[in-house]
Amino acid sequence: MQAITKIVGAGFVFSLLLAASVQAADDLDTLQTYLDKQRTAEAWALAEKLHGPRAGNPDFDFLYARAALAAKHPSQAIFALERVRLQRPTHQQAWLLLVRAHLAAGDPVHARRELDALLASGPSETVRMEAQTLRARSVAPVTLRP
Repeated sequence: MQAITKIVGAGFVFSLLLAASVQAADDLDTLQTYLDKQRTAEAWALAEKLHGPRAGNPDFDFLYARAALAAKHPSQAIFALERVRLQRPTHQQAWLLLVRAHLAAGDPVHARRELDALLASGPSETVRMEAQTLRARSVAPVTLRP
């Protein structure tokens, strides 16, 4: 009888874990959809709701950073992207987004440092071109109007 109880209990726990995993994937898919459709307010609200239990998951943190930046919260984006970089140091899109977040936060020095490091890492051609475009925009001379 105890063996049956343990098997049933283990099956119940497994079912709960499976359901939680499916819900987590659904939440990330929903967040991705909001971002893709530029539904910024909804993306940010969902990202904030999920932040506590999901912070530290690099897939979530990347989406959270995208939502934060779209909602004009560059500091939150920077923190999330730093977590992504710790776990996935070669995540080139996170690196580019980190540059954008530093620029949005008004920190061109850190943005330039990250850009230089990204370009020195031998990025893909697409990322290299985007990084060079960001570099040109972020160091463009300021023109004063008469």
